[in-house]
Amino acid sequence: MNLYDPLYTDRSTVAVPGGQVAAPRQYESAVRESAAKSAMAPPPPGSPRSQSQAAARDGGGFGGGGVVGGVASEEQLRDLPLVGNNVLGFQQAHRTQIEDFFEYKFPFPVRLASRQSALLPFLQKTLNIERLSIYNPRTDRGNPQLGARLEDNTDTPFETGPVTFFEDGRYTGEAVLDYMARGEKRLVSYGVDHDIQISNRQQSQPETTTRLTIDRGIAVLYMERVQTAIYEIRNKGTAAKTLIVEHPRQTGGKLKGDEPWETTDSFYRFRVSLTTGKMTELPVSEVLNRQTNVTLSNLTRAQLVMFRGNETPDAVRQKLGQIVDTQERIAAQQADVSTTQSQIDVVFRDQDRLRQNIMALRDTREEQDLRSRYLNQLTSQEDQVAASRAHIDAVNKDLIAAKSRLSDLISNLSWQ
Repeated sequence: MNLYDPLYTDRSTVAVPGGQVAAPRQYESAVRESAAKSAMAPPPPGSPRSQSQAAARDGGGFGGGGVVGGVASEEQLRDLPLVGNNVLGFQQAHRTQIEDFFEYKFPFPVRLASRQSALLPFLQKTLNIERLSIYNPRTDRGNPQLGARLEDNTDTPFETGPVTFFEDGRYTGEAVLDYMARGEKRLVSYGVDHDIQISNRQQSQPETTTRLTIDRGIAVLYMERVQTAIYEIRNKGTAAKTLIVEHPRQTGGKLKGDEPWETTDSFYRFRVSLTTGKMTELPVSEVLNRQTNVTLSNLTRAQLVMFRGNETPDAVRQKLGQIVDTQERIAAQQADVSTTQSQIDVVFRDQDRLRQNIMALRDTREEQDLRSRYLNQLTSQEDQVAASRAHIDAVNKDLIAAKSRLSDLISNLSWQ
């Protein structure tokens, strides 16, 4: 054994985990709300009332002192000095409305020393704010976003801009809001809610035919498939919470079951109350509809499988079978004519060869015997061509009758 060289043990290297940063996200405005749920619902039992403050929007104040449940009054903040970059007091600026725009005039002079700046809030309003968690399966993985629902219950619309959130006087995150009209409600998110864990899975039922129409040679089958997304939600926190699930809307889909809390252009929003330490399931079922058009003149036997359901009466199914039988017969007759014509073309090419051989022969006895042989072959081939042409004529007559019968079957078939 080598007792002189030292032995070293390599230590494992583990990367330092990085914090997940939630980028500002903008949410669609609701185009439809549930009539029974349009008002701001109270928080679930045991959950703390949100104390989020929205501030620093568009360089001004979006609710600089606004706290759900009560705010400091203007009298309490009036006549406090404004020093450097710190806002130590607030006086409401005089507002003048010009159509949908507002002009604000400060009621006090602003004095700035050299190399100093000032933050001048010009508006203080109290907004209704409800603390929520927001989950979107397209963008969130495992955890929803920390957020809130704002309602502009003031007489002032707010322009697009950033919003800073505080809770219990401490910074919690930032968001960006689109333009908010008077009375509008809007979702915002400013962080990641690690207390809630979410997974979703898909279930789909086999597609079925719900309705059949046949008119003017076109059969339309209306197909339906039920697809269910199941959201499994676990609240690992110590307080009850309210979760908003944004379920993507699918083209041609219609919800089957509970009415959504809100509806946007791209999403259905469902509101879920979460109890501490328990698992909650949210099933969202959608009925996906599509239609298939079948031209009866091109109907194949494989397509008959689509008409085997209860929505197709036996009489209609029998007529569809007759249409397919007639079309197969027409296809066989057309193939017969094509094959017979190909045989005639082969005979014509062979006859050209025989004629060229006859023209090349002289009047010797041996060549006269060969000429007689060639002539006999030409005679036999002419009889064969005549029989083939007679067969084509007979098949074409049957083909005309079959096409007429097919046209009658298609034109007389109608079903609603």
